[in-house]
Amino acid sequence: MKYQFYLHNKYFITYSIDKKGLFFDEQMKKIIMTQLFKTAKSTDTEIEPYAILNNHLHFIASSQEKSISKIFLKNFAGASSHEINKYLNQNGKLWDKYYGWAIFNEKAYFNILAYILGNPIRHGMAKSFAELYDYAFCNFKQYADEYSKDAMEERVMSVLKIKSEDDEKEFFYNLSCPYIPH
Repeated sequence: MKYQFYLHNKYFITYSIDKKGLFFDEQMKKIIMTQLFKTAKSTDTEIEPYAILNNHLHFIASSQEKSISKIFLKNFAGASSHEINKYLNQNGKLWDKYYGWAIFNEKAYFNILAYILGNPIRHGMAKSFAELYDYAFCNFKQYADEYSKDAMEERVMSVLKIKSEDDEKEFFYNLSCPYIPH
């Protein structure tokens, strides 16, 4: 089955672009964040941790009423592409692909949460936890305030050890999260 979404489950979602030379500036990141939360609200989807980087974004999504749906994923991709194309005065598809993983246990959830929240450091958008705390396109501050800043920094540090694609594949394999292709 190409799409398999489970009722009341959380999903780790990644969208990426593959346009050479295109990187998100601050305005584009604002557009993406606005469209992400606008689409989530219109489809009764909750966005938990998120991070918008220069050429991709990560987030965990869930719905209390139903499974997250292809409609949410499609509407977000379409709306954000449309708005960014308007901003850039261009046409065409923005997102190259998305990936989804179902999250079935608390350990996997908190490891993925740390992976997402640490991504701005991993990709150089924030050079320290102080900068990450203030990074506008990631909600690290929300989780640091909720769970304690020291606890979140420690958890993020544990996943920042991922240095290569092989390390990343092993990280996700060890989470035992079923992969949902786009």
